Amino acid sequence: MPRLSSSRAFSLVLVGAMALMARPAHSLQVTGIDAVNERGQTFVTWNNLPGTGWTYHVYACVGDIQNSADFFNYAWELGTVGDSSAIDRRISSLLGTTLTFHTDSGGPALPLLKGLFVATPYETGIRRYLVLAESANFPIDYSFFPGQNITPSPVWEVLGRPRPIWQRHIDYPACEDYVLFSSGSDIPGFPATWQSDGHARHFGLIRGEPGGALVLNGHGLGGSFLNSIVGSGHPGENVIAPDDYLPSWDRSSFYLGYNSSYDPNLGKNGSVSGGWVVDYTDRFVMYLIDWSQANLGNDPERVYAMGSSMGGSFAFFLAWHHPERVAAAIANIPKTCTSFTGDTDSILTKTFERVWSPISVNLRTTADGIPVYNWMDGRDLARRFEARGAAPVFGFAGRNDHEVGWQEKIPLFQALNEYRAGETWFWDGRTHTDNQSTTTWAPEQLDWERLYRYRLDRSFPALSNCSANSNPGDGTTAVGDSVGTINGFVSWDEVPVDLRDHWECVLRPVTLQTLNGTLSPPSNITVDVTPRRLQNFLVSDRTSYRYTVTDAVSGDVLQSGTLQADSLYLLTVPAVPVVPNGSRIAIEPTTLLAVDGAGAPRVPHIALTANPVRGATTLRVDWPGDGPARVDLYDLSGRRARSLFAAPAIGTATIGFDPSGLAPGVYLLDARQGARHASRRVVVVR
Repeated sequence: MPRLSSSRAFSLVLVGAMALMARPAHSLQVTGIDAVNERGQTFVTWNNLPGTGWTYHVYACVGDIQNSADFFNYAWELGTVGDSSAIDRRISSLLGTTLTFHTDSGGPALPLLKGLFVATPYETGIRRYLVLAESANFPIDYSFFPGQNITPSPVWEVLGRPRPIWQRHIDYPACEDYVLFSSGSDIPGFPATWQSDGHARHFGLIRGEPGGALVLNGHGLGGSFLNSIVGSGHPGENVIAPDDYLPSWDRSSFYLGYNSSYDPNLGKNGSVSGGWVVDYTDRFVMYLIDWSQANLGNDPERVYAMGSSMGGSFAFFLAWHHPERVAAAIANIPKTCTSFTGDTDSILTKTFERVWSPISVNLRTTADGIPVYNWMDGRDLARRFEARGAAPVFGFAGRNDHEVGWQEKIPLFQALNEYRAGETWFWDGRTHTDNQSTTTWAPEQLDWERLYRYRLDRSFPALSNCSANSNPGDGTTAVGDSVGTINGFVSWDEVPVDLRDHWECVLRPVTLQTLNGTLSPPSNITVDVTPRRLQNFLVSDRTSYRYTVTDAVSGDVLQSGTLQADSLYLLTVPAVPVVPNGSRIAIEPTTLLAVDGAGAPRVPHIALTANPVRGATTLRVDWPGDGPARVDLYDLSGRRARSLFAAPAIGTATIGFDPSGLAPGVYLLDARQGARHASRRVVVVR
């Protein structure tokens, strides 16, 4: 084909532009607008204009729009989209073929040349929608044509919690692809999961059986949900792999979110020193847990997290940020302290500073008001949340990992031990990119069934100061054990006895498996034991506690003594001998009156007749003193969903709880008396 001269090409463009300008004004308006409200969102579609380079502005209004004066008085812009917004660019890129969105799980995919915008109404009512287009050559034409660029009649919108929409079955890896369209602002039961309406957040699903567990698996930085849609292999479990994807150069939000001034659609952002770090992605994950329970019927007490690299951090921080939602986690080669530079890849640190804030600024998060580099620091979380602890974590790290860094793990191990977190860690000589199946601890790392020992309605022994611990060294490869573990040589295998006045558990030494053979535990092991996630056993400062350690087979007494609750109302049995037959630890109060209602706990103690709650039930609250008290129910976005009790109280109160009218999901019961308060997770099901 002959090449046109620049002047000839310009002339043709000019002629084309003049021809377009000579058309009637409405020819530059979109056509075929439609708006359908269902599943808590309104799906606005239209026919795209020919060519590329168009920006489509989507507006809502509550009255008739007949002229520009009406428009500027009554319409407001919801957002903009570009060419062919019906195309699902994320999945098209991942699968290598052009695919469009489904707006209904049972309906067809949208035509290729359609435009799409998904709005999330903030109240029940009527709205009209209109779409105006502009490009570099054509400014917005404020002409309005019902049925063409403005909906001919109002759309009746019902405020409701949006639901994910099935998009397609993927053959490899075999899973179902779902999309949740975001809301740019909080609505009841659905906090903002993106800075604007209509952003498509993908997740992969392997559907298990009702009553099965839920496994959440996170992918690595720059990867996708297709890299992590795998579970533990336990029969009947449901698997969800959330996709953490930013269209920007930074690719992912590290399963947290991004700064309120960050532009996720911009190629390269600069670092920002103002605003908040909004936990958009964490909210998305919490939503998926609720959705799974309501729609898949998974066991709410068996929710587990796992992942590698950024996905390992996903699992690690879920265990710390949401121990009331996650029963246990496996974290492989995670970054556990995002502000630690040391031997960390500088590119990773620069990503954090663009997406969140400079480390020196350390902006606060909307998650808990805590500065972001404290919120994403396992050392600080162990200190800050020593009283409540975390979900158990099994972590795997490499001494030659210079992507997320090995040096950060040394102070992490120290903090986990000091603050009695009870995590179990393994390390070897792996790098960040080694094939995990060839690393020394591969047999232990692939033992995903270990998660199933833990449940949210079951207490567990948190271990610290174990005499069998290896030496991790000082963060250099020249010092410390090349292969080692923290707490790996001790475990428990019987369901703990967790009664109001008695707690009991059996510890056993463990033989560990490596690629190079077995590692036997030392002959003499001692370990400190702190009961965590207590369900019924009441710890009070009004009594001492008697503990006895016996041989689990012979019954011989190995150790006994008395304990006093510390200032955090934790009990720790020191230097428990762990013998080959197993060591049975039993703890009881020396004065039963201190825990049977005649005495008072230091903080309110909440007991539920049933959990999950399927109908009207009752809860019992033991109050720490005498005075005004209240019990409130909150959803997980922090909104008060219901006030259950508000009156002076002393001793024990029995309170009715009827979940009628509540959306299925997880809530928090909060009991307060003066400055003393306690929370308990409650699950509402239908």
